[in-house]
Amino acid sequence: MNATSEQSYYNERRDLLADVITEYMTDKSITAHDIHRDIMGELNGWVTMSSPFMEKAQLVKKLMKGDKK
Repeated sequence: MNATSEQSYYNERRDLLADVITEYMTDKSITAHDIHRDIMGELNGWVTMSSPFMEKAQLVKKLMKGDKK
């Protein structure tokens, strides 16, 4: 993948994330706790499935909890 393609993919992925966050934030029936629960639930799924991405999911969870290491 060349630099332009990588930047395009990065932008598309960020746009997808922005869409999901916007969907949650603008839904008046969803609380901040609901958003947190759903994000952590998704990360827990990656941790418990013992995927090759388990360590990354564990680190993201730590960072979401405020651990900067």
